[in-house]
Amino acid sequence: MDLNFIIGGGLLLWVLYDFFQGTTWTYRKIYRAYEPVLYWIVFLIWLGIALATLWSSSFVWD
Repeated sequence: MDLNFIIGGGLLLWVLYDFFQGTTWTYRKIYRAYEPVLYWIVFLIWLGIALATLWSSSFVWD
């Protein structure tokens, strides 16, 4: 297990938490109920970062 796996797993948990709470963060809190388009854009960006970090942990860069 490497650092990318730990960071990616943490980000994925954070994204799932944001999904169930209906809020996400950039430089301010974004509510799904009030700004749904911006919420989903930011949510998908965070999800992509989390998955890319997990995916990169499967490679060995030795």
